Amino acid sequence: MRKLDHDQRRREIAEAAARLIAAEGMPALTTRSIAKAMNCSIGVLSHYFDGKAAIVTAAFAWASERIEQRLARALSRGISVDRLLPLIRAALPHDRQSRTEWGVRLHLWSHAAADPDAAAVLRADLERNRALLGSVIVQLQRQGEVRPDIDARGVAQMMIDSMHGMGFAALLGLHPAGHDPVSAFNVLVDDLRCGDGARRGVARDACNA
Repeated sequence: MRKLDHDQRRREIAEAAARLIAAEGMPALTTRSIAKAMNCSIGVLSHYFDGKAAIVTAAFAWASERIEQRLARALSRGISVDRLLPLIRAALPHDRQSRTEWGVRLHLWSHAAADPDAAAVLRADLERNRALLGSVIVQLQRQGEVRPDIDARGVAQMMIDSMHGMGFAALLGLHPAGHDPVSAFNVLVDDLRCGDGARRGVARDACNA
């Protein structure tokens, strides 16, 4: 029970830090501001984390975990080429909670430019997501829905790069009114398809090879 309480308290501190980062930026994150948000003393934080850097890592892990949970829920509905767009949409900021998660990611990207430890956390997160999306593409190839000549890892990386650009643009309000960023993936999805949905003859030929 003590272990459960300890882990729960760490998660609460990580979430409080994440919300501070998303709302006010990395400079606003201090042990004092976290303690104030948690309604506890600064000394209490040292029982759960070794310092501010560890809290930053935990805050990013909290945000990433929640995004990955949404992806997992989208994947639980089944894997098909037609479900790729809903999968992408599930990962992007679309409500208050997901905007908080993406806000943490945006600030960590900036922070990672000058902090090797933060950059290592970011690389690990990107590799984990690339592996997840790559496995989805491979599964679709096995199901005969995606062209076998596609480099699953390369497509997964392109999707992640695009998702980050779209996510940050949505977070910062850079899209024009009425714009649906996910619709841009229709071109990519069409190029991945096997069968009659393929846009080019080369795609159909590859599927029939």
